[in-house]
Amino acid sequence: MAYRPNPISARAGVLACYALALLCLAGGGYRTRQLTTLTTDGVTAAAVVDGIHRGTKGLKSAELRFTTQTGEEITARDILPMMIFRFKKGESVRVIYHPPDPRLVTVDLGRWIWLQPVAFFAGAVMLTVLAVMMPRMPASAGKN
Repeated sequence: MAYRPNPISARAGVLACYALALLCLAGGGYRTRQLTTLTTDGVTAAAVVDGIHRGTKGLKSAELRFTTQTGEEITARDILPMMIFRFKKGESVRVIYHPPDPRLVTVDLGRWIWLQPVAFFAGAVMLTVLAVMMPRMPASAGKN
């Protein structure tokens, strides 16, 4: 008897890939908008890592303490989670913050701040390619 994939589960897989691709696009767009604001209108300042915050999903982000141009001392969480770059409490760093909203802040990593949106967009492309290729895969591809 020949193996025939369940058309409902195949369609569900394709739809799941498209849904995840849309989420990746939304996440990448949101982060790109924040980083564009910081790189065009942001101001750099010296900061100290005041602590490490662990989010509900296990992602860590740095709590940053810095003084704005107006002399206000701010403690805010970095908008980018620490995935590749790790900081230690008490470490001195440079930050970019948005003067109208100084809680919009990230550690100044140069071009590396764009790594997260690029990863989101690359994920969206890969999921879309997978969704397009899934229906074209031979029925025996999932069988041993």
